[in-house]
Amino acid sequence: MMRRVLVATWVVALAAPAMAKDLAGGLPGNWTVDMEAAFVAMAPPIYKMATPEKQKEMLADALKSMPPMSVEFTGITASMKSGTKPPQVATYKVTKQDQTKVWADLTPQGKDGAAATAEKFTFEFVDANTVKMLKEGDPAALLLKRSK
Repeated sequence: MMRRVLVATWVVALAAPAMAKDLAGGLPGNWTVDMEAAFVAMAPPIYKMATPEKQKEMLADALKSMPPMSVEFTGITASMKSGTKPPQVATYKVTKQDQTKVWADLTPQGKDGAAATAEKFTFEFVDANTVKMLKEGDPAALLLKRSK
C-alpha cells in the first residue's frame, strides 16, 4: 500500500511541470510561414486532381509568385510581414490554453485611429519550433516555423 502511494506521488510530481507549461510563453520570437504547406493546404481542386508530376510543377510556379511571409510575436504584439509590404501589426491577448493549443484574440491596429475588431486565432504547437496558426472561420491553418 505504501509503495502505491509513493508511486502515485512520483507520477503527480513528474506530471505537474508538464501540465503547468506556459505555451503562450513559447510564442514570442520570429517565425516564417511554410509557403509550400500554405499552398498545398489552400490549393484549388485542380491541384488535388493532378498527377504528382503536375502537382510539383504547379507548386513550383505558385512558389515563384508568392512573397515570403513572416510573423514576429512579442509579449503583446504580432507583426505579419509579406514581401516588401509594411508589416500588419496587431495586439494580442491570450484567452485560453491547454496542453498543445493557445487561443488568442488579435486586434489589428486601426488606420487613422479607427476602432478595430478582435479576430480569434488558435495556435497549435506541433513541437517547440512548429506552430499551426488558424484564424477562426478560415479553412486552412498556416504552418509557422521558428526562425533561427
